[in-house]
Amino acid sequence: MRARRNEAQTTTVTTRRPPPATYSGFAERVPNLYEFRTSDGHYVYLHEMDCVGIFFEPTRRRLDLSFECITSDVMDPLTLVLTFDEARILEWRDDVSDEASLANAGSPRIRGQVSDLGQLGDAHFDLSLLDAYLRFEARSVRCNVVLRPPFQAASET
Repeated sequence: MRARRNEAQTTTVTTRRPPPATYSGFAERVPNLYEFRTSDGHYVYLHEMDCVGIFFEPTRRRLDLSFECITSDVMDPLTLVLTFDEARILEWRDDVSDEASLANAGSPRIRGQVSDLGQLGDAHFDLSLLDAYLRFEARSVRCNVVLRPPFQAASET
């Protein structure tokens, strides 16, 4: 039936539900991304790490989140890259509420402090840093760990 010009038009809203994400490089089939064990046996605790890079390639729909652990009592010094494929950014928010307190925090890396990386549903994720929030969806998550030598202060000569 053809709608008449003066009749109200109703739109049909369809909810697009992405399929569940797949994981590779993790010990668990569906890991808790905030604390997990890799398939190589390394324990990763994001609260012990700093987010040092967020790189999004829109043409490839690829999101790379890079984290570093310099020193920790509970995990090895390492660099972690989580790669999310078929990614789509849903929200990116900078939450700088008090620039002075961030500047006086004593560490230039404080902005990368990880508050949470969680999974919301089958393929939706959110990353909370000290002053930034990122919500996105992805079809797959890949974990890559690079071990770093323990940090040693330069000796005085």
